Parts: sequence; C-alpha cells; structure tokens
Amino acid sequence: MSSKRFFLIGWIVVLFILGGLAAWFTFGPSISSKAVAFKNYQKTLGLPGQEASDKLPVQVGISIEKISDFSIKNVAWNADFYVWFRWQPPADVQPSIPAIASRWYAARSPTGKN
Repeated sequence: MSSKRFFLIGWIVVLFILGGLAAWFTFGPSISSKAVAFKNYQKTLGLPGQEASDKLPVQVGISIEKISDFSIKNVAWNADFYVWFRWQPPADVQPSIPAIASRWYAARSPTGKN
C-alpha cells in the first residue's frame, strides 16, 4: 500500500475517534442520569420540581374525526379532532374540564365572552 493510503486511513480513524469522544462527552451525562438531566431541564425552563409521589399517570390521546381541504401543493390541511385524557384523580380532587375550557375560550375570543 502507498503512504497516501495509510495517511488517509489514519485520518479516518482519528476522525472517528474524535467524533466518538465528542458524542460521549455530549450525551454521556444525560444518558447516565436521566433524573439529573430532567431536573436540569426543569431548572432551565424555570419550572418547579415535582416529587415522584406527586405525579399521576395520565393517558393522552387524539381522535381524528375529519381531514378536509387536503392540499399537496400547499402542504396544508384542516383537521377536526378531539383530545382525550384518561386518569384517576385523587379522592380530594374534583376536576372541572368545562370550567377550564370556558376560561380558555374566554381568553382567546375577541369579546372576552364565550
């Protein structure tokens, strides 16, 4: 083999090693400790932390009713859908989805009324 070929193979090996080291130092801390990474993410966003006992399992889904005005040219469409939540609230909590929805619509309607 020629010296040029050895030189090229050597550079490829060095670049792979450097890429592997960069990936290790970039993703290593978050992979090794997801809890620490999540707390750092919450700090970055300014969100208050939650203890594990405060969390409730929630299933979230979407039911698409209709897709209309589908346009490949404009890469756009309209969709009618429902978002659903399934969860078991604690005994002392009585969720009120209509109250939350009415506040959301009032805040976004031009008149401020439903």
